[in-house]
Amino acid sequence: MNNTDIFLKHLTSACDKIGKLLKYNSDKTIFDETVVNASGDMVKKIDVLCHNIFEEEFRNCSLVGGIASEELDEPVIWNENGLYVLIIDPLDGSLSANLNITVGSIFTIYKSNGKITKETFLQNGSKIFCAGYSLYGPSTSLIFAHKNKATQYQILNGELKKYKDKLTILDNFYDGIFSMNASNYFRWDKKDQQLYAELISNFKVFRYVGSLVAEVQRTIMSGGFYAYPKDSKNTNGRLRLVYECIPMAYIIKCAGGLCGNGEKSLLDVKPKELHEKSPIYFGSYSVVSNRNLL
Repeated sequence: MNNTDIFLKHLTSACDKIGKLLKYNSDKTIFDETVVNASGDMVKKIDVLCHNIFEEEFRNCSLVGGIASEELDEPVIWNENGLYVLIIDPLDGSLSANLNITVGSIFTIYKSNGKITKETFLQNGSKIFCAGYSLYGPSTSLIFAHKNKATQYQILNGELKKYKDKLTILDNFYDGIFSMNASNYFRWDKKDQQLYAELISNFKVFRYVGSLVAEVQRTIMSGGFYAYPKDSKNTNGRLRLVYECIPMAYIIKCAGGLCGNGEKSLLDVKPKELHEKSPIYFGSYSVVSNRNLL
């Protein structure tokens, strides 16, 4: 079994457990908020449970020596000589999990290239070994990106079944779906207000979910554009660079799209700290490349 297959095996197990936890849970208290995490968001019990599932699973993976999580202030390193490290957002969209809206897990795996330290978790996107996300909705899906290819799997009874061998984002310009959180319009700078006005005037369909995994999946499958710009309240952006933006930029690239922070590709941004935030703009190649967002 090669390294990629080993990672897929452990990812399948972790995501299957989380999918079943969400689907069959009858304890409403798991959606209660507990504390504020290092990213400044309220942590729910379900966030901690999902983190624990990933950490327990990958402690049993001989290749991985440590984990960084949106729910932890600092990385946990259990084998400083491990060959790889795992970075996770254990449950993206957890604020809506109790509403039965599609949520998911986001993961990134990097080679350690030596003794694992905190710096090992702060590599830019060009150094990613693989990345992906799960979707916990009508079915449990796993999107896995590696070597310029994004593949979609379904997890059925704990087994991984290939659903689509090569995901390719539709490059359909204004015929795709456009998505931004318009409630922030009056806090955006003029450039982003003009971008929104142009897009809302030309795109045929506008939708906003608020769950990043759902937004990315829809954009890949339907084409179009998504953005979460910085604003006067969130001056560095709202989404986490390490846990959300960089892995999604890698996945979008593997699917043939583009992803930037408004100035350059997010794959070229080297994180300074684990919980820093960033603007994000992504979509089909023609939509993004025509708008000075990279």
